[in-house]
Amino acid sequence: MRYSLRQLEVFAAIGQFGTVSAAADKLAMSQSAASTSLSELEHQFDCRLFDRNGKRLRLNETGRLLLPKARELLDRASEVEAILAGGEAFGALRVGATLTIGNYLGTLLVGEFMRRHPGSEVALEVHNRSEERRVGKECLRTCR
Repeated sequence: MRYSLRQLEVFAAIGQFGTVSAAADKLAMSQSAASTSLSELEHQFDCRLFDRNGKRLRLNETGRLLLPKARELLDRASEVEAILAGGEAFGALRVGATLTIGNYLGTLLVGEFMRRHPGSEVALEVHNRSEERRVGKECLRTCR
């Protein structure tokens, strides 16, 4: 691989904040180190990711295409790091319930789960009984 996760982290922060100094502050690194990291990333692939206007940087077309992919990769890297550090890692959880259970008990249970596992993603679907049968069968097909 010709790039590092740190380079992508710097790129994403600059894309978010618009300046190297703001990104460097967010990442607890020097402005010089952040600037060097971005320069090396652009140099390695011989492409610019930002249009420069003084100290302000605006994502160009390549940068706009790369930013969501870089964020996804950084999110996955954080999940890997949590697993390696012995933390619990949960993917997306999809929960279905009837109206009564979902509205009263489901929200409490999902809320408690999310409090205990803050990095988790939970979708709670509440349906009446006839819709529940259709959705349940669909989930069995798609969740396997």
